[in-house]
Amino acid sequence: MFDIPAVSLNQKAKEGKWTVSIAPLGFDKDGDYLVINEKEAIIVKELFDLYLTGKYGVGKVAKILNQRGIKTKAGAMWHFNSVRYVLMNMIYMGTMRYNYRVNKDQYFEIENVVPAIIDKKDFEEAQRLLSTRSQVHPRKATSPYIFTSVIKCARCGSSMSSKQSSGKARGYITHSYYCVGKRNGLCDLPGISQNFLEVQFLNLIKDWNYNELINDEVNSDTPPVNVEDRVRMLKKELSDIESRRSKWQYAWLNNLISDDDLKNRKLEEDSNEERVKQELSKLTQNEQANKSKEQLALSLKKLYDTWILLEVYEKKKLVGMLVSKMSVDKKMNVRRPESVAITEIEFL
Repeated sequence: MFDIPAVSLNQKAKEGKWTVSIAPLGFDKDGDYLVINEKEAIIVKELFDLYLTGKYGVGKVAKILNQRGIKTKAGAMWHFNSVRYVLMNMIYMGTMRYNYRVNKDQYFEIENVVPAIIDKKDFEEAQRLLSTRSQVHPRKATSPYIFTSVIKCARCGSSMSSKQSSGKARGYITHSYYCVGKRNGLCDLPGISQNFLEVQFLNLIKDWNYNELINDEVNSDTPPVNVEDRVRMLKKELSDIESRRSKWQYAWLNNLISDDDLKNRKLEEDSNEERVKQELSKLTQNEQANKSKEQLALSLKKLYDTWILLEVYEKKKLVGMLVSKMSVDKKMNVRRPESVAITEIEFL
């Protein structure tokens, strides 16, 4: 037996109707539907803008909003959970979700049923930043150490800690990285200057072979393949296989071929189908990989071109979005960028 009220609510939600009595921040109810509340929408945008700078964690954003005298929908002060709820609520990019807290087995989403306040790209970037910071202490996420989340010792594979030093006589502050294995006498890697590492990181990006990254088969002897044409041919071949199967079945039903003939034909077509499906799968995977490489190449190029204009927190955020691991070593005992070497780098 169905729960009639639950079925009714589900149906309303699937029609894009708002089934909760109170509209979320940034919206008002107009009958069964949501419409944008322009004044509140400004608050939502400001909240996202603050977080997307990369300078502030969720708690800091709440503090800034409170300092500015901005209230929640209910007129209350902001706190960690209320800011996080806004940042994670898909309603702000126009997607309604239902049963995400209770009855999760009946959870569903409906896209583009409400007017969006936040661009989808910005919303997804906020989710990536939330995910990254959920694995990193908030102080580390906003610290001045650009490479903290990705740097590794090339000598022993350990993580590296960061340290700030002050040169009072000259009036400057330096940031360096130290292998954690050195503390226990397990490694002899000297400290790595962030300034020198930053120079070497930019040199690596500058000298990167972007064409090779986009297509690592550019120098291959294998002739290039028009993927769309090949996929179209393979799909037609699958259709032909299915058509032939029907013909063999018809011939067998009308005693035109024997049981053994039908069995052999079936085995042959099954083999052909498996071959075609494997090639289709490989082509699709290669195409997706090439698109990912192209996107990475463009991101690295943009990173190099804009690096000098970025704040340290923005640099840290971009490095965390593009790089998964970077191993470093000290090649010479001199105070020059050439003394630092990036021996390995892996991209996301």
